[in-house]
Amino acid sequence: MEKAMVAGKRKLLRLMENRQRHSLQLLHNLQLKKMKQNNLKPLDSTLAALSVSCSRALELDLAEAFLNQIAGYPHLYPYGALLAACDEMNITRMSNRV
Repeated sequence: MEKAMVAGKRKLLRLMENRQRHSLQLLHNLQLKKMKQNNLKPLDSTLAALSVSCSRALELDLAEAFLNQIAGYPHLYPYGALLAACDEMNITRMSNRV
């Protein structure tokens, strides 16, 4: 009985995490679409902030995509956030590209 409750809680937590990640990705896409509709290009600092939030949510491909759009951003924090997330997920192929 106790094992079933623990397994149920884990499953619920995974579902909640997946929902949060999906919501985060939708929010970022909506923000960028609105900017494009208004013929605005996001600032490098905006892309860096989006990349950091994606790194925290372990959406590494999206975080890397935002970093690739940055032209010579002088601060290392977004890159460090992505590398830390890669380390947490034990992904070396992406960390080598960054």
